[in-house]
Amino acid sequence: MASTAADKPPLAAAKPPKPGKAPRPGLRLLEEIGRIISEARGVRSEVQRIVEAIAASMSMEVCSVYVYNADSEELTLWATSGLDPGSIGQIRMGVREGLTGIVVQKRQPVMAVDARAHPRYKYFPDSGEEKSPSFRGVPVVERGQLLGVLNVQTSRRRRFTPAEVRLFRALATPIGGILRQAQLHEDLATKEEERRAFEDRLDDAVRRLALYEHGTSPGTGGRAGARQRMRLSGFAAAPGFGFGRAHLMSPALSFDSAPRERQQSPRKELRRLHKAITASVDELGATGERVRKTVPEVDTAIFEAQRMMLLDSSFQARIETLINEGASAEAALGDTVEELIRQFGNLEDGYLRDRASDVRDIGQRVLHHLLGVGNEPLSILNDVVLVADEVSLSDLATVEHHHLNGLVLASGGVTSHASILSKTLEIPSVVGVEKAVDSIREGDFLIVDGNAGVVYVNPTAEVQREYQRLGREYRAFNRD
Repeated sequence: MASTAADKPPLAAAKPPKPGKAPRPGLRLLEEIGRIISEARGVRSEVQRIVEAIAASMSMEVCSVYVYNADSEELTLWATSGLDPGSIGQIRMGVREGLTGIVVQKRQPVMAVDARAHPRYKYFPDSGEEKSPSFRGVPVVERGQLLGVLNVQTSRRRRFTPAEVRLFRALATPIGGILRQAQLHEDLATKEEERRAFEDRLDDAVRRLALYEHGTSPGTGGRAGARQRMRLSGFAAAPGFGFGRAHLMSPALSFDSAPRERQQSPRKELRRLHKAITASVDELGATGERVRKTVPEVDTAIFEAQRMMLLDSSFQARIETLINEGASAEAALGDTVEELIRQFGNLEDGYLRDRASDVRDIGQRVLHHLLGVGNEPLSILNDVVLVADEVSLSDLATVEHHHLNGLVLASGGVTSHASILSKTLEIPSVVGVEKAVDSIREGDFLIVDGNAGVVYVNPTAEVQREYQRLGREYRAFNRD
């Protein structure tokens, strides 16, 4: 229960002031407030203890803090020493009411020797403020934002000195920091509540869509040649809802497309290998630079890491050994890449396991140069959902992102570079969809649910409407 100044002794014993000089409690009071804040017992508790400290140290019958809501233009009593504690949270007033409202309107200190005689005086029955007529209020501001008002009142009519006004302003500063912290906590709590509500609606939508899953399985498409409807499951890699026609990415080059045994001397084969590696290293550098300029939010350190893998002496030595033993450069590269992929795949750490995609990516890049096949960036002209066994980091980083509405991969994990990059670019993505490439045809209409890890192929109008509604809610939720 809040106490008045008469109920509590001063916070610290002060030496008797010299004749003709008033005591200077300001420094001791600021130190006390700093101690209260450092104990961190909760923002509301901190403000309550601060108003009690101010009232006791400065011999004020009443000290209160009101919080200001800019949206409703309303002030609410948040902490008090001297008024009825039951008034906390109950006393509310608009900015055009009371002397406290004038402080908000002017954003300047306001003083009244006899508040009851002021035309803006607003009386709250049972609060106890009628016993303290003199009023001084100062705005509580944090980084230019008005957060509340600090009020003090005394039982005797008096004017507040300029030194006291300066002290009140100084006291309002730490209170502003606490109120800002409270505001952030409240905003986070509201956001969390909205997130839970959205997830509940999403779960409800998924339950309603379960009928669709049971009623339409692969192979049920009606008349011959009709688009099949199905629901494919994978792992949610990047949140959001994507809508668009399927575009199937061409499969990767196969190492089996080149002869296993070398057709020329080891020296010439090694020269081919090193030329292809050098071209790949240069290509990665150019790609990283292009991405840095066009998509600055993407971390280009990924490309540098792949360059370092290609330049790694042990990686090159493995390939060179196989070439010297009679393998062609393509076969030696393929065997080395597959062995490294197996090693990464056996690791327990999911992040390190997904680095196998980096090895596969650099292997494909070098193979393109060995075979003399162009390694052109992926080109997308219309709004599509990209479907592939896997997609290289370079393809995903350089594609026209405003045309890419979703990503569906048969392989990969949620910590793969493709997944991380799709999150950065805010492309709804589902990975690990085993039947994706075999089940989805070019031009199929897809809905990519990057929240639940689900892909709908040629869904009914009802399912489309449901996901369009969810998409609107999701965009509104993220916008707020």
